[in-house]
Amino acid sequence: MTSTGESTESPHASDVYSMDYHGLALTHLDALCHLFYKERCYNGFSQEQVTEKRGPKALRNQLEGRILTRGVLMDMPRLWGVHYLEGSRVIYPEDLEAWEAKSGVKVES
Repeated sequence: MTSTGESTESPHASDVYSMDYHGLALTHLDALCHLFYKERCYNGFSQEQVTEKRGPKALRNQLEGRILTRGVLMDMPRLWGVHYLEGSRVIYPEDLEAWEAKSGVKVES
């Protein structure tokens, strides 16, 4: 954790966001204790319980063993022939369908 809830002046908790590719791609699911409102995080826990080492146990176990799925990377910059997407660029369902058509991959459940 690079920012914690131990100080009541802190508006949020955060960690280092990164992707570490090892074989297949990994992703990140943000923790329920990373945002504070009126010195509280999800489910009313005090933000001071969010320390450098951990957040409240009740929050750590909310999703344990419940989420495991495959993901599909849709390379929209490649589809549109650009190096990166501007932050304001909107991706619509028809764009996803165009990516499927160009890549030959059909995304299904």
